[in-house]
Amino acid sequence: MATTITTAAGLQNMKLNLAEDYVLGCNINCSTIGNFEPVGGWNGQDPFTGTFDGKEYTIRNLTVNRAADDYIGLFGETDGATIKNVTLKDFVLTGDDNIGALIGYCEDTIVSNITVINITITGDDS
Repeated sequence: MATTITTAAGLQNMKLNLAEDYVLGCNINCSTIGNFEPVGGWNGQDPFTGTFDGKEYTIRNLTVNRAADDYIGLFGETDGATIKNVTLKDFVLTGDDNIGALIGYCEDTIVSNITVINITITGDDS
């Protein structure tokens, strides 16, 4: 059974179980989190290996400001994950290397039906 996410805090807490199956239950506004911590791979974490189904909902106003760090995105690093059916809107991402709106760095990951709108990325390698 997948864990349903309905808040920005729930989205951030995906980092606590990187092998879980997640689904969005509504649109998520991340403006309440001043500096989001990428899920998996960032800051010595293992990569995200679970599944994430956005169910056609939108995640908006996500900010990651970690200029000296690598693996920056909603997901920092994935390996063997599946991520699908989500819109990312109004993201501001700052990092060093491996920066992306959805995933900073991935291996063997299935990504489908992703829409990206108004994303600002600053870094050395994005």
